[in-house]
Amino acid sequence: MSLLSENIFPGKHGKVFGTNARFDDDLFDIKNYLNSYTGIEKVEINKEKFPVEIKVFTNKSIKVNDLMKDFKKTGFHLIDKNPI
Repeated sequence: MSLLSENIFPGKHGKVFGTNARFDDDLFDIKNYLNSYTGIEKVEINKEKFPVEIKVFTNKSIKVNDLMKDFKKTGFHLIDKNPI
């Protein structure tokens, strides 16, 4: 693990995650949850991919592990698609 893989940094590239959520209602709730998370600026959801991809853009550095742990409150998982 490195500094780059353990954190989400501000910028135009964001960080891509996968999730086990599939239904529109669940994805809407997930997007609202992530948008209310401190430091997250924008969230994009790509339902065309499997598993569903969530791209997160931040305005400050956020630890990936902290975000994944907090995300479990939604009842779904958030998995880093590029862990290295």
